[in-house]
Amino acid sequence: MTPELEALGRRAVACKGFRWMPGMADCWGGRVREGDGLDRASAFPDFTDAATLGCLLALVREAFTSADRLWGGRIEVHQDSHCLFVVVRPEHDPNGFLYHRWVSSGESEIEALVVALEVKETADIIAAAEATH
Repeated sequence: MTPELEALGRRAVACKGFRWMPGMADCWGGRVREGDGLDRASAFPDFTDAATLGCLLALVREAFTSADRLWGGRIEVHQDSHCLFVVVRPEHDPNGFLYHRWVSSGESEIEALVVALEVKETADIIAAAEATH
């Protein structure tokens, strides 16, 4: 695992919205199983593992899900023409037109998803402020 992936893994576990999910691989080569009871306080996820990356996406989608939105706050990851990965949330404006609200970005899909978890608390504050206007 590269130092960059280790740093992203450590950033992810520091996020309020992070939790270990069954199927995730940890930095020690283990895999999380339901109710395994292992202490992973010093561990970080192995993002070279496809299942772990899928769980990260699921955590970000869960963090940004909103029952009051037509699309449920669905999260999508797009790659733009400059090879920058962007996490967006489809929304509708008051006229019903679909647009994509920017959530986060990064030089890799993993980085963009970790940043999305990191900014979730700030996004909640912004959403509350928008709702009062």
